[in-house]
Amino acid sequence: LEFRRVLFRSLIKTDSEKAKKCIHELRAMVYTIGWLLAPMLPETSEKILQAVRDNKKPEPLFLRRD
Repeated sequence: LEFRRVLFRSLIKTDSEKAKKCIHELRAMVYTIGWLLAPMLPETSEKILQAVRDNKKPEPLFLRRD
């Protein structure tokens, strides 16, 4: 995971247009996943879709059990 962060930060510095395209595609994928979850997990789906629409990080979708 850390390697990917470093790689993405490098991409932002070297090719900002490609980085913007990558972010746009990832955002579209997350939105699609949220849409596909609607029949099985409607509340979770709506939280994901709303977070994408608002361009914000949502609260945790699944709480950890201790």
